[in-house]
Amino acid sequence: MASDQRHNYILNFGCTHPVFEQETRSGFVQKIYIMYHGTKVENVESILRNGFRNSVHTRKLLGGGIYVTKDIDKTGAYGTVTFKLLVYPGRVKRVEKDDDPERVTWPQHYNSAWIPPGCNTTMIPSGLEENCVKSKTQIRILGICRGWPELTREVQSMTNFVGQSHTGNTLDHRERKILHDMIEEEGILYTHIVHVNSNLFLQRNPRNNDSRAVFGEFRENDDRQLWTRTWDHCIENKFDGTVLEINESLLICGERQKDQGHGLKTQNFRIHEGVLINRPTNRTISPVDNCPFLKAVKFNKSEKWRFVSFDKHWLLD
Repeated sequence: MASDQRHNYILNFGCTHPVFEQETRSGFVQKIYIMYHGTKVENVESILRNGFRNSVHTRKLLGGGIYVTKDIDKTGAYGTVTFKLLVYPGRVKRVEKDDDPERVTWPQHYNSAWIPPGCNTTMIPSGLEENCVKSKTQIRILGICRGWPELTREVQSMTNFVGQSHTGNTLDHRERKILHDMIEEEGILYTHIVHVNSNLFLQRNPRNNDSRAVFGEFRENDDRQLWTRTWDHCIENKFDGTVLEINESLLICGERQKDQGHGLKTQNFRIHEGVLINRPTNRTISPVDNCPFLKAVKFNKSEKWRFVSFDKHWLLD
């Protein structure tokens, strides 16, 4: 197990779930687990090329989504091939009753749903757990741990074989690199956000009485330049827990406000294909000419941003 107190995260390799855990300044707990997915051999190539496809049948146990499990033995019921995965559940809806009103509608307010093992419900007579996630962006494929000989050489060349010694909760160096890339790409770990066009970094205004977000040169060990994207779709600053927000046309750091469990529309951000975008309004973030402030403009794919993690020491442990 490795930890970094400055970043408030814990890594568990070869121990118990989860393999990654971080508590943000505002109290959000973000976790990544090793899970598995069983499927038929004819589905493997499509999954490797295009990612997992959501099931859309509302009659399924937890409705539409991508079904995964921590129990590798359970996957055999769904096909002869088993994927080993990294899964970021986000905000989890716990389902313990057959008549739970959100049993299949949970994607409206949650990122995943979970029926705990041993749950007293007629839905799963075996008592095994069930997990369903909302989006394939919450999943990274580590390799194939069952059914490898059934795959053609062409399909085998698209992924990796995971031996029995690397199932369970262990991650080898290659898999740790996939974990690092996942938490960097999705902004789960506290990371820097860099404006690729100028190589300048987004930061909380050093003037505490000024809420406007600014950007400037890289500053080592400055929490004002560290950000994490929480599962309510907000981008939170490590220094004081404020989140990015559009105020008229300016980008500011404001107090998090919740609407049905998610951030307000003006606080709802993601980086999509390199563009820092406010999801509901489809406005992108762009520097203001000749000053350090930022503004929201009509969608402009030429302004590129990305999460960048300089914390890679644990890859070498």
